[in-house]
Order: sequence, then C-alpha cells, then structure tokens
Amino acid sequence: MQGYERQFLDALGASLRGLPAPSCPRTEEDWRALLRLSAEQKVLPMIYDALAAGARASGGIGPALGQARVPVLRSAAEQARKSLAFLELCRALRDASLQALVVKGILCRSLYPKPDLRPSADEDLYVRAKEFVPLRDLLLSLGFQPLGDTARDTEETAYRDPGSGLYVEVHRHLFPGDAAAYRRFNAPFLTAFDRAEETTVEDTPLWTLCPQDHLLYLILHSCKHFLHSGFGVRQVCDICLFASAQRYRLDWEQLFSSLEAVQAGVFAANIFQIGREYLGLALPDGLLSQMERRNGALDCVPLLEDLLSAGVYGGSSEARRHSSLITLHAAESCGRPTGGVLRAVFPRRDTLKGIYPYLEEQPWLLPAAWVHRLGRYALGGPSRGASAWESVGIGTRRVALLRKYRVIP
Repeated sequence: MQGYERQFLDALGASLRGLPAPSCPRTEEDWRALLRLSAEQKVLPMIYDALAAGARASGGIGPALGQARVPVLRSAAEQARKSLAFLELCRALRDASLQALVVKGILCRSLYPKPDLRPSADEDLYVRAKEFVPLRDLLLSLGFQPLGDTARDTEETAYRDPGSGLYVEVHRHLFPGDAAAYRRFNAPFLTAFDRAEETTVEDTPLWTLCPQDHLLYLILHSCKHFLHSGFGVRQVCDICLFASAQRYRLDWEQLFSSLEAVQAGVFAANIFQIGREYLGLALPDGLLSQMERRNGALDCVPLLEDLLSAGVYGGSSEARRHSSLITLHAAESCGRPTGGVLRAVFPRRDTLKGIYPYLEEQPWLLPAAWVHRLGRYALGGPSRGASAWESVGIGTRRVALLRKYRVIP
C-alpha cells in the first residue's frame, strides 16, 4: 500500500469520528495523489474537512488542498439542496399514502458527523408492485423528469428533479436485472414490507427497512457490485457506521446466517475488518464474535486494495467495467471464467447497444459491432477506450478474489 493511500484511510477514519486527520502528506506529489484518490472514491469533501483541520493545526493549508476548497464547498451545497428536495418528496409520499421504503442514501448520510459532506449520487425507493405506477404518476406531477422509457420499465425507473438536481431510482426489486448471480439476493426481502419501520430524518418521517433487513441489504448491495467490477471504500463506511448505530437492535447470528446462505459471510467479515483495522472504527461485541468465528478467513488487504483501485462502483476505468463480463460469468457457472473471457472480447447485443444504437433495430449487425469495438481498441490507444485484453486480465484476477472471499466456489 502506498504512503498516500494509508494517509487517505487515516483521514477517512478520522472524518468518520469527527476528528482532524492525524497526519498530512509531506510532498506536493503525495498531496495530489491523496486528493485524486479521494475524488475517485467520491469522499473528497470528507477527506478535505479532516485534512484541513489537521493542516491548520500543523502550520497551514498548502496549494493542493487549497485548490480543493471550491469543489468541496460546491459539493456540500449541492448535496444539501438535494437532501432538502428529497425530504420534501418524502412528505409528498406520506400525504399521498404511498409506502415507498427509503434505502441507503439519506439514511446512511445521517450517520456521518457532517452528513452533507458524504455525497450521494441518487436516492433509492423500494415499492410494492401495486404502488409502482402511482409513485411514477406522483413524481411526474411534481415535475420530475423520467430517464428512460417509464412505460417499458417494469422493475425500476429513474427520475431527475431539474430544479434541485435530485436523482431518484424506484425499484420493484432491490436487486433488479437478469443476472442470476445476484437476483437470488432478493429472496430475503420478499416479506420486507411486513417488517418495515418508520423513522425520522431532520424531523421528516419516512418509511424504511427494519435495521436487520437494511444492514443485510447494504452488505449484499456491495456484494452485487463486487460480483460486477467492484465497489469503493465509501460503502465500507456506510456498512460499519450502520452496524454501530443499530448495534442494540441487530441479531448478529441471524445476520451471518442470512449472509452465509448466499455465500457472503466471509466477504462481510472482511468488510468489517477493513473498518476496524484501517478506519479505526469500534465494532459491536456480537459482531466481533462472528468475525472471530471466521478468523481463519480474515485477510482484508487484497479486498482493500481492490476497493482502492475500483472507484465508487468499479467505474475507475472502462477495462474494469468490462471485466464484469468475466466475473459475472464465473459467478453463474460455478467459478469457471472461460466463457466470460470470450464474453468480454465479444459481448452480447444488450451490452453493446448503448454504445452502438444501430443494434437496437438491426441486431444482425452484432458481428460488425465486435469488429468496430476491437478496431477502436487497437487504433485508439488508452485515451479512446479500454483494451479487451486488459479487461481479461482484470477479470481473471478478480475471479480469484471472488474465490478467496468464498463468494463463488
């Protein structure tokens, strides 16, 4: 691990506890590398806050950190505006007697010492089938703009409020999509509405999953992205802070039983180990007992290195995103990645039609799209797109990680 990466984790851990960073980089090069990593992980406002406090205590803010001030202030202001718009939407949902369950997003941000410094790309609502259309109609009546074809999308839809910039995703299933590797994660939540609870954020009542379901969902949501192309350290923060905040209401034995049923127990234990060992977070005794039972499988450094290179949801590079074709195939074929290698080089039409729109109306042109894609890789260089072979290399290494953490056989 690079020195600036260790300082990044120290600063992030301090931020989670409302403390100044214990140390600051010594060279301008390390400052820029640390801030670049913070931006990739979408935690720059939190890191800036902790580093600025530490820098002031040790002699002043340097040029690199000073340059980050404006984007940090802008991010915090945008997040505050979107949070207010979302709480207004929650009040409208209540007035319309629509029980949409809020997951992640604002509920996770509320656990941080300074919530507006924890950016969220969107807010997620989980609804029953019977409320899917009424909720869509309410959002449209409030001026939200649909992203995509709301008439065709039956599992999830997305909307944007042009005034605040708030982006809302509405889900009929917490894990939508065709991939069998993670659709099975839906099973524990089929009766989640029977256990749903009301909570309050900034004096606004809203419905959400019960704590047991919510922590399970946060972990499985990260596992879903781990099966794709990865996830970032921000999700580790959410999971550990939630576990600590709800420690007296969680059944740790039941949680890990549910996780083991979908091959995510060792994965979860290592997430918590990252929070404990590298972010300095205190974990509940019951959770530590479950981790101790899996002590022989605790080796969080490879997982942490994967998180630091992944970006927020494995989007740090095009090659990494394409590598998901290999990892998903391995997950759906009992750990055999071979077919996934071919799929990474020659993807299905559904994978490519967003890049080559002509495939929507002319699916028979798929071979031409393959040739076009491979030619772009060969001639365009790294600035034009990812190498198919680079995707294969990343995917193969990440399949080994999935095996290490027992997510696949």
